[in-house]
Amino acid sequence: MIRRIGPKQIEALYQVIECFDGAAPSIKSVAERIGPYGSLKYGYATVHRCIDRGLLRRDPKHPESSAHGWGAVVATEAGYHALKAYRNA
Repeated sequence: MIRRIGPKQIEALYQVIECFDGAAPSIKSVAERIGPYGSLKYGYATVHRCIDRGLLRRDPKHPESSAHGWGAVVATEAGYHALKAYRNA
């Protein structure tokens, strides 16, 4: 069961699913888009919260993965369902 998801977590899911077509090259690329005024600290915290809840995951072998990062950020099935439920609410 997924706990309540905040608006910034929904924004992170939206960025990965819609803007990056399901896989972002790195956590930094997502964090820059969702942090207020480009704040990486807040953006990283939000992305890591999504990873901890199982909405996003890191995949080092994904083709979109950056060369020197921990891997691509990929939306999970739970992430797709959460975004769909948010849109239908």
